[in-house]
Amino acid sequence: MSWQSVCWAIIPIALNSMTQPSGRILGYPTSYNFALRCSPIVCAVSGLDSIVRVVAYTVMEGSVSKGVKRHTTVRFDDRQNDDDGSFNSLRENTMFRTLLFVLGAVPQLVKIYATRGIPWI
Repeated sequence: MSWQSVCWAIIPIALNSMTQPSGRILGYPTSYNFALRCSPIVCAVSGLDSIVRVVAYTVMEGSVSKGVKRHTTVRFDDRQNDDDGSFNSLRENTMFRTLLFVLGAVPQLVKIYATRGIPWI
């Protein structure tokens, strides 16, 4: 498979994952989330930060489920009520995210599976 086909499939999948609600990233307010998720380095650091925090909360709470619950509470404590019509409220809309996925990622998936039967691909 050519790198161009893979690139056009990765872009909508990445955009779809960037529009998912994720709470506070590295302690920044949720209004900065879309810009922060554009960087793979920030995403990697945020993932490591989440793992370290869950482990720390698990040790402090004495239970994995309580540690995860505390981490989730802390991460999503900055959730704000956005005005109707704003970009943040549009990103929180499940129908919008589903439509973004269907229009972006699914056609690329069909294209990739359709080229599997061609011998020179």
